[in-house]
Amino acid sequence: MTDFSRIKKNTFYSIITISSRLIANVFLFWLLARFYGPKIFGQFTFAHTLATTFIVFADFGIEIILTTKLAAEKGNSSKVFEKLLGLKLVFLVIALVLMIAIGLTFDLTEDAYKLLFIFSIYLLFTSLNNFFAGVFKGYEKFIYETRVSILANFILILFTIILLILHRSIIEIAIAFAASRVIGTIYSIYNLWLVDKNLTFKADLSGFKLLGGKVLIFGFHLIFSYLFFQIDTLLLAKFKGDYSVGIYQSVFKLVMLPLVIPDVFINAFLPTLSRYFFENKSEWIKLGSIMGRILFIFALPISVVMFFYATEIINLVYGLKNYQDAVNVFRIFGLIILVRFLLEPFALMLTTSDRQIVRLITVIAATILNVSLNYFVIPKYDTFGASIVSLTVNTFVGIVYFFVLKNDFKFWLLNIRNVVALISVYSIGFIFSVFIHLNFIFEISILLILISIAGYKFYLTESEKEILISFTSKIKLLS
Repeated sequence: MTDFSRIKKNTFYSIITISSRLIANVFLFWLLARFYGPKIFGQFTFAHTLATTFIVFADFGIEIILTTKLAAEKGNSSKVFEKLLGLKLVFLVIALVLMIAIGLTFDLTEDAYKLLFIFSIYLLFTSLNNFFAGVFKGYEKFIYETRVSILANFILILFTIILLILHRSIIEIAIAFAASRVIGTIYSIYNLWLVDKNLTFKADLSGFKLLGGKVLIFGFHLIFSYLFFQIDTLLLAKFKGDYSVGIYQSVFKLVMLPLVIPDVFINAFLPTLSRYFFENKSEWIKLGSIMGRILFIFALPISVVMFFYATEIINLVYGLKNYQDAVNVFRIFGLIILVRFLLEPFALMLTTSDRQIVRLITVIAATILNVSLNYFVIPKYDTFGASIVSLTVNTFVGIVYFFVLKNDFKFWLLNIRNVVALISVYSIGFIFSVFIHLNFIFEISILLILISIAGYKFYLTESEKEILISFTSKIKLLS
């Protein structure tokens, strides 16, 4: 098999893995939000958010070290696995202790405490699964990760739907989440044996020697980049309670869908941009600018629909009876989507130019800013205040990234075409929402098609159109 064929095959399996996780999570959280209402949904998502926060800590980029080491040292795979397994277990124990300790500082109900402990089990096995996935990637056997993901998520969906039909408690739903990860881990171990029968589970603590400067920077960046965007949920739980968490997370789960788009582009552009920075900086700047402009075109229609049709979307997805308070939060997140799509290209350019330390310092500052502002804003303005703070903090991160890279990229962001496109698209959205009264789905479909055609025809250059067509063609080929 050629390198291109292998990359194409592994990319296909990677897309299937990510898609299965995303679809399962969005679908199930939608069901839970509608079935249980904001308060119970808030209890559940608080425990889940706390667990996922410490999963990021437990992972600490160790999976990436494992992948790269196994790919480079296949003859020494057993030793590499043992060293990093020992390192992983240390981080995992610390994460479990911290999750439970911090969770106990919240004023929780009895059910919420039960959820906390159940999701600590979820943390344990999800993090182990992530580690084992590093082995599959290191051996370039992505199909095994896909098998595990599909099985675990299928079981999770099946168990959850059965429990909802039987009108069981949210505690039993949480047990289903944890159980699916336990089963997935067992299946992962079986697949590890298929990939390499020489792997053993002897933990070697000498793996700490592998934590060099760049690895620490990357690990801490993962933690704080997650925290600055997610910590408002934990602060809402602290200051306002389950209902507010449920409202906020009902919006957040929907927002995760469009946020996959920049991730797909980052994965596609990362290798080439990394190579261009050292081989041809002018091409590095050109390709980075093209990526930014394409993401801008993707962001505009999504942002406009979320902002002007927030009421209709929340009513369709959750129902206004219980989720009326989510409308304005969803509207603000429409603006956050625009900011996130704009900042991601700058973030990637910092990474590919070996300036990850700038990103780390920025996200640490953003986390501190988020906590500081929300300390005063959440008690008074609740979920709407938290969404405004999130918009402010994301904008802060984008501004910092822009100023660090302004000499190379100011011509892309600060130009009249961007301003005209932004004003035009939002004006069209306003006109449609106020003066055009059609079926909601039909109306936003026309709006999205109109904006997309206009953006493609009048905003993108010919070279940018070629890259976009090529990119979408590759996705079709992979599928």
